[in-house]
Amino acid sequence: MRLTEKKTIEQTVQIWEGRAKNGCKDLSEPCPLCKYASHHCHRCPYGKVYGSCCEDETYYLKWVDAMTPKTRKKYATLLLEQLRTL
Repeated sequence: MRLTEKKTIEQTVQIWEGRAKNGCKDLSEPCPLCKYASHHCHRCPYGKVYGSCCEDETYYLKWVDAMTPKTRKKYATLLLEQLRTL
């Protein structure tokens, strides 16, 4: 069963709440928004508002590149704030 856009956003927020809290760099959990949009950024609720999360200088890529839990928490929190506006 395909999730609704709202439910997909809720799941994504839950994932990023955990990442913002613990600073863990866990890429094992696939992004619900990417799955929802079949990896087409122009169909993604986040991508429609903020552009591709994989573009240069995005909070997501800064989180991926972060070397410490403190820095990962910072960028996860900033990304989470964006997700909550969707």
